[in-house]
Amino acid sequence: EFMVDSITDTSRHGRIMNIGGPDEPLTNQMLGEMMYKAIGVREPKFVFAPTWIFDYIIGALQFVADISKNEKWEDAAETARIGKYYAVQDMLTTDPAEKYGTIHMQD
Repeated sequence: EFMVDSITDTSRHGRIMNIGGPDEPLTNQMLGEMMYKAIGVREPKFVFAPTWIFDYIIGALQFVADISKNEKWEDAAETARIGKYYAVQDMLTTDPAEKYGTIHMQD
């Protein structure tokens, strides 16, 4: 809805805007618990790993990609880089002016 409204709202053109839904901040674990609940799993199991492990995985995948000259390994390394980005990048808006919409994550 926000994106469609932005087509005609010229005050939003050419700007980078933080937007979020109406929910309070949700942790990755809270989101995981919601997903398990949605599919009927009562006791979710989570594995926690430090984010630095991405560096070793990325390095290993890139090493194999460089040696093999295989694009699939390069793609795997890039996917790991993207995974690390989403694991460490703050993507939370807390400013009430940046909250938009009425649909909640649990809905």
